Amino acid sequence: MYKIIPIDGKDYKLEFTIEASLCRECIEKISGLMVDLSKSDDIKQMLSGVSDIPYTALICFYAGLLEHHGSQPDGDGTVPDINAAKRLAVKLLRDENSDIDNWYDLFTTCIDQMGEDGFFELVGMTSLTTEKKPKKVPQDHKRKQTKLSET
Repeated sequence: MYKIIPIDGKDYKLEFTIEASLCRECIEKISGLMVDLSKSDDIKQMLSGVSDIPYTALICFYAGLLEHHGSQPDGDGTVPDINAAKRLAVKLLRDENSDIDNWYDLFTTCIDQMGEDGFFELVGMTSLTTEKKPKKVPQDHKRKQTKLSET
């Protein structure tokens, strides 16, 4: 399901499904940021990740708009490129009536919607981050070992 974000009198649908999953830069930015933030013991690495939030938020916002507003056949063509998404994001951030006041708010809005839309599963991020349990191998083909009694 998508989230409706009103910008400048028009409703924009933010959805992270097929079109967003094909946005390579979005996946690279999200996975890179997750790696940077997971290395919390390395302050330099963590600050690098935090400093990248505005651009990552913009890329995610753009990817989320593609499904309904991109230039592909199902989109309405109102957001044909990253520059159009940037213009919308700036209007959104400057709107006094918006709940999205800064880049971090926009980023968390996108991340929350990604979770709702199953984006992480769709692109395979959850299968990469979840620890796989070792597969149990049946042992019935082995010969039973018996203890030899000492005499």
